[in-house]
Amino acid sequence: MQPLNLLGKVISFHITIKSSAIMNGKQFVVRLKKSATKEELNDAIARAQIDFDGKIGHTFDVTFMGFSVDIPTDQAVAFEKYFKKHDHVEDIEVEREFKTQ
Repeated sequence: MQPLNLLGKVISFHITIKSSAIMNGKQFVVRLKKSATKEELNDAIARAQIDFDGKIGHTFDVTFMGFSVDIPTDQAVAFEKYFKKHDHVEDIEVEREFKTQ
């Protein structure tokens, strides 16, 4: 690293950026049935977070009831299987695969 010459004074510094662990995963949109309540939406969101390490993106409650969620790759198959059989879920779709560093 080259020292910085600032107003005749030599300053040397080092910056360390810490990032969270690399996470590979899939982003899903879960759409609940029209008959679903706000409480059922909140329960589904909690289940995604607690059981599948989900990171909630957006919550939808105007046009339809649902949410987007990022799920780690190792949890994605189980997540999709669980929510496809869920009583209050109309549809689940994969939005994209992702990798963060």
